[in-house]
Amino acid sequence: MRLPPLNALRAFEAAARLGGFARAGAELNVSPGAVSRHVKLLEAHLGVALFERLPHGLRPTPAARSLLPGVAEAFEGIRQAVAGLPGRASRLHVAASPTLAGRSIVPRLPHFAEAWPDISLSVALLLSADVELDERTHDCGVATFHVPCWPAGIKAVRVKGEALTPLCAPSLLRGRNTALRPEALSGETLLRIAACGTDWPNWFAANGVPEGGGSAEGPSFESGELAIRAAIEGLGIVIMDRLLVTPELQRGDLVDLFPDSVPVDNGYYFFCAERRWDEPAIRAFRTWIQAEFAEMDAAARQPSATTTPPACPPAHPA
Repeated sequence: MRLPPLNALRAFEAAARLGGFARAGAELNVSPGAVSRHVKLLEAHLGVALFERLPHGLRPTPAARSLLPGVAEAFEGIRQAVAGLPGRASRLHVAASPTLAGRSIVPRLPHFAEAWPDISLSVALLLSADVELDERTHDCGVATFHVPCWPAGIKAVRVKGEALTPLCAPSLLRGRNTALRPEALSGETLLRIAACGTDWPNWFAANGVPEGGGSAEGPSFESGELAIRAAIEGLGIVIMDRLLVTPELQRGDLVDLFPDSVPVDNGYYFFCAERRWDEPAIRAFRTWIQAEFAEMDAAARQPSATTTPPACPPAHPA
C-alpha cells in the first residue's frame, strides 16, 4: 500500500489529539483551513471519513480512533530518533517562574553548558500558575507551584522543596527583647506577589494564626524579584523561599524572622509533555536541575547562609 502524504498524517494527528483544526493549525503554524485540506486529502487517500464536522467542533470517527495511536507512535518514534542522533546539537527551550529563573537557573547555566555542550538552552518566563505547555515556545518548564491536576498529557515531578518564610529588612525590627511569634505580624504590612496569592494565608494557617493574624494589606508585585527589593527598602515583610534570598541573608539585607516556624512547602516541579519525558535533551536538563537544586540546598544549610534575627518583633515602618 502506498503511504499517505506525511503532511496529511501530521495534520490528522494534531487535529485528533487537540480536538480541532484551529488548535492543530496553531501548533503546526498553519491556518485551520490548511489543516482541513490536509485531512480531506488523507480521507480521500484512505477512502474513509476521519471526522464528523459538527457545528462546535470535530468528532473522530471509529476509523480515526483506530488510526490515531499508530500514527502518534510513529511521529514520536521519529522525534526521538532525531533527538537522539549522535553528534547532533540540540536546542532546548525551558520556561521557569521569574524569580527562580533569574536567581537560580540563569546564573548556573555555565554549569549546564560545561556538562552538556551539545545542548543549547533558551529560558522564558512562566508567568501564570495556569500551566499550558505550548511546545511552540518551550519544551519543558520548572514551576514554583504545585498544580493539583496537571493538564492531560503533561508529566510533572517534584525536584525540590520550597521553605517559604517571612523576611524583612533589619530596619523594621524594634529593639525590645521579646520572643518573636507568628501572631506578632498582626497589623504589619505584608508584601504580596500576584501569582502567589495563597502563600501568606497558608503560612499563617500552618503556624496556627487564624485569618492572617489581622495583618494589613500591603503592596502587590508582579514578580518575587520586585517584592524582595521592596522588602530590602523597608516597605514591608515578604514571604519567600529561603534558598532564593541566600545572598540577601548572608549580606544582612534581609532577616529571616521565623527560622524555627513551620514553613509552607509548595515545592518546585519539573514538567514536560509525557510523550517527551525521555528525550535525551529533556532528560539531561531534568537530571541537571535536580543535581543543582540538591547542591543549592546543601549550601543554604551552611551556617554562613543564614542570618539569625534579633529576638524582637517587627516594627511598623516610619
